[in-house]
Amino acid sequence: MFSYKKGNKDVIVRKPKCDWVTSHTCRRSFCTNEYLAGTDVNLIMRISGHKTYKDFFKYIRINQEEAAKKILEIWNTRGNMQAFALPIAKTA
Repeated sequence: MFSYKKGNKDVIVRKPKCDWVTSHTCRRSFCTNEYLAGTDVNLIMRISGHKTYKDFFKYIRINQEEAAKKILEIWNTRGNMQAFALPIAKTA
């Protein structure tokens, strides 16, 4: 169901859920799902036609929880590497 105002009238549109799905819905879902699956961003952008990273990352839909899971995956692939280098101790 989708509702909106047209003048003073409330317009309600009812149709099956499958009829709401468009090619744009599929494109956005593809980009988001492939990104979350770990596919190289450059490859996804070549398929989707995005020219800049900025546009691509505005386009995909990931929430904070998904972003946190993604960064955790990246950190886990690093193994025991530290996220930040320790300061070098000065010798006298």
